[in-house]
Amino acid sequence: MIADEAFLTVLQPFAVHKEHTGIATALVSWQDLDTAFGSLGRDAPERIKQAIAAYQDQTGVTMVMLVGDSDRLPVRYCRATHTEWGAKYYPSDLYYADVYDAGGAFDDWDGDGDGIFCEMDFTGGAVLDLVNLDDIDMVPDVAVGRVPASTPDEVETYVAKVLDYEFAAYQANWSNRALLVVDGGASPFGDEAKMDALAGLLAGWDVSKRYQDLAPYAGMDDAGRADVLTGDLDAGAGLVVYYGHGNRHTWAGWFDRTDVSALANEGRLPIVVAASCYTGRFHVDREYYRTATDTEWNRLTGPWPLIDYPEPMSVQPWNYDAYDDDSLAERFLVRDDAGAVGYVGSVSKVEHGIWFAAGEGLAHRFVAAYRPGATLGGMWQQAMRGFVTDEVVPHGMEWYRFIHIHKVMLFGDPSLRVGGVSTVQKADVVGDYTMVHNGWRGTLSLRAEPDAPIEQLPNLSGTWTAPEGDVHDVRGYLRTWSYPLPPQFGPDHAVALYVDFADTPQDEDDQAFDGLLFGWTKDAIAGITTWGGTPFGFYALKDGGAAVGGPPGSPPTTPIAKPDFVGTYAMNHDGWRGTLTLWAEDDDPIEQLPNVRGVYVPEGGGPERDVRGWVRTSTYPIDPTWGPDHKIELRIDFAGTLDPEDDQRFDGYLFTQTRDALAGVTWWHGRPFGFYAVKEGALTAVRRCASWRPPLRARRRITTRPGHGVLEPSGSPC
Repeated sequence: MIADEAFLTVLQPFAVHKEHTGIATALVSWQDLDTAFGSLGRDAPERIKQAIAAYQDQTGVTMVMLVGDSDRLPVRYCRATHTEWGAKYYPSDLYYADVYDAGGAFDDWDGDGDGIFCEMDFTGGAVLDLVNLDDIDMVPDVAVGRVPASTPDEVETYVAKVLDYEFAAYQANWSNRALLVVDGGASPFGDEAKMDALAGLLAGWDVSKRYQDLAPYAGMDDAGRADVLTGDLDAGAGLVVYYGHGNRHTWAGWFDRTDVSALANEGRLPIVVAASCYTGRFHVDREYYRTATDTEWNRLTGPWPLIDYPEPMSVQPWNYDAYDDDSLAERFLVRDDAGAVGYVGSVSKVEHGIWFAAGEGLAHRFVAAYRPGATLGGMWQQAMRGFVTDEVVPHGMEWYRFIHIHKVMLFGDPSLRVGGVSTVQKADVVGDYTMVHNGWRGTLSLRAEPDAPIEQLPNLSGTWTAPEGDVHDVRGYLRTWSYPLPPQFGPDHAVALYVDFADTPQDEDDQAFDGLLFGWTKDAIAGITTWGGTPFGFYALKDGGAAVGGPPGSPPTTPIAKPDFVGTYAMNHDGWRGTLTLWAEDDDPIEQLPNVRGVYVPEGGGPERDVRGWVRTSTYPIDPTWGPDHKIELRIDFAGTLDPEDDQRFDGYLFTQTRDALAGVTWWHGRPFGFYAVKEGALTAVRRCASWRPPLRARRRITTRPGHGVLEPSGSPC
């Protein structure tokens, strides 16, 4: 992130968020870079570009976010000659992205060495050398996006949007919705056929077409169509593509900056692509500005219309930047909590050069670049590369194609994960744990490794250390935005660990631990480990001691029995804590009634909830596919209803070595979560009618094992 020095403090949370979610981030002021690279450039933009090249070379930087409007962060202006207005300058952040020439050398965009950057001659036609006077290759080597903010408040607004979007958009229905908008009327600029071809790229999306020449929009006035689009945006959309006439303030026939300011789509922000003139004009507004020689230029005094413009100053004074006359891009991004989180738009006229035909063009390629795990800048970079390599160069460098490469810019965070990221991150898993598996206790230490999904290398590594000091290697896997493990791996909070207890080079004899990170607290992992084909429970508590001792000296010699499960437990499922009390019931395998019952009381108080469960005994021979003898299947009535179908299921495994804890998996709305329960006391006697037991609820249920029907209460518990 390269920012004006006044913005560094408000950008700190952004940097922390990016680091936490797996993107290494450096935050520097452009003023510091201007000083540090003072001997390497002729002006501030060139020194900043030299700094980007150095970061790219030394640290592998792939994305650069420029934080500052044209009055806050230097702009490189390209000079075009023989335009319909004479010689004119256009801003281009592609200058900062196209770091190297085709041969890999630093490209200063002044190929002829005359001190004028990125020269274009509009009379060059289809002859490459006559259009591209400085011989730039136009291919972005890093992804660059600009946040067009003029004040710390605007930066803070945009930072909050990104932080909110990256979690809120993840797997949200609204983020998979696309709005395709085309102008119409007597002199349309948009083209429905081109937009329809783009729609073909959005298989699996909820696509809404808002074409002005389609009913009912053809019969509406501008205000009516604006109301339609406002409602669409307020409901939430992940992508909006507009193709039509426009100016700094308006999508013609549909939307203007007052409509943007009235949006109420906070938390449901889209990425906007506008194939339209001027809507990204973030730089000088009126035809006057401060020149590179620090004089005022005012075109409004004439001559008109043809005149040669002087080069603008790279950082404009605030009054020339037209702070109170923001473009649509600025309104969408930095002025309000609503609006958008990314904007692709033109700083000037675009014509049809960016969308040459159906199935071609920059907008089409941008949407085609979308994929799970894509970044906004990555999509932009891929689209630009393809547009230049496959469309601009083969078509002879027509001037209207070439100039649009510079004029259509990405506004926003290039590292934005399109569609969001999970709230569970690798940083949440790394750390030191006290781990207990089936009564065996040790210290688990996990650290992050780079994501390498192509090679399928572990992205977690670590050690397991026994109390005696023996150390064993650990490898593991966690789904991340840049390691898209398949759905069968499990939910995003699934952690697959393998401990090399055998201390051998081969992986096949490592012990597998299928854990689930607690989503609420992120301070524990619990689940199931398998040894010799038999499942056992385990849990691991971060930076703290577990309540179960071990390893055991002499494990019990008697077989697992129902009384071993009976007792009072301190229970934790995915961060929800409570007290679980279990007692024994008579075995009734014919009716398949629960042979364990109990109550659950939430930590801090609350209504106690009924618990029913099943364990295998000699007189309750549950099918072998159900699991081992140390398994217990529980149902807890958290909903407090008479319907057994809404009870939450817990598959736990009693620690066979110590018999003082359970651990395993629970499900809620079909999603698995980890749990563990540590025994505080025991009710060792199997209940009989005359034996003590906790009081019955007034409306006691007696239910069979799930899937085997429900028996009505008999009136007497005996």
